Amino acid sequence: MQNEDLNSKLNKRERYKARLRPYDYFSEFEDLDFENLGEGDRFFLQDFGIFTTDFLEDEFTMRIRIPAGRISPEEFSYIADVVDEYDLTIIITARAGLQLHDLDESNVLEIWKKLNSHGLTTWQSFGDNIRNIVTNVYDGRGRYCEIETYPIIMQMQDYIVENPRYVGMLPRRVSIGVSGNRASVTSFFANDLYFALALKDGIYGFNVYMGGKNTEIAKDADIFLLREEVFDFFKAFVEAFYLHGSRFSRSKTRLFYMIENIGFRYFKETYRKRIRQNL
Repeated sequence: MQNEDLNSKLNKRERYKARLRPYDYFSEFEDLDFENLGEGDRFFLQDFGIFTTDFLEDEFTMRIRIPAGRISPEEFSYIADVVDEYDLTIIITARAGLQLHDLDESNVLEIWKKLNSHGLTTWQSFGDNIRNIVTNVYDGRGRYCEIETYPIIMQMQDYIVENPRYVGMLPRRVSIGVSGNRASVTSFFANDLYFALALKDGIYGFNVYMGGKNTEIAKDADIFLLREEVFDFFKAFVEAFYLHGSRFSRSKTRLFYMIENIGFRYFKETYRKRIRQNL
């Protein structure tokens, strides 16, 4: 009875997740009738990078993850060929991903297969996931770069993308920025989680800032990490948000509100516990 009362308080998205994990929904993917999608289908498809707008339900958009905004000439050329073949529109997103517009029910699945079978991924580029992870445009280049963050970002992406535990299962989307440059051409403080280059005892690493969003600046969590510690902290962070983020009122599900409730201490303790378990 207690579980029934709890489930009744979940927001609509969480009630869908409680009935079926997005990862398990994927087994139904190829049998979908894209001309007759239900509300649940449109919700789950977001976790694989496919979505529509409320006012254009027959026109699909597809978002491609481009970790750190880096893409090879071969990958971009392939995407451009797909865009040309299907007469699509391509834009760059605010998080350095690529977004394809003007898909329809006759070609959306075919295009999805082409992209995801060519070393690219649309997984978790939308929905309640870790979104495309961003960094400085001069990452790994120039005299101001002290730590190249691309290898760290790829570790994070490889861990999260297609992970059955987390695909679409976070309480809300999470934006992450990482910068290893002494001079940045953009600000990353609107991210939920930001790893900022820092110098401590003569060694470069990262200070952790958390809780940013459109109307809030991420706050200093008083955590310093060496380069090799960032990935373990990331894993502990994702698990903590998965377990303890609010799943009730949609307006209170961002990381910002979890921090308001439990503070930064919990993240420190979770990280230290994970480190001890790995020893």
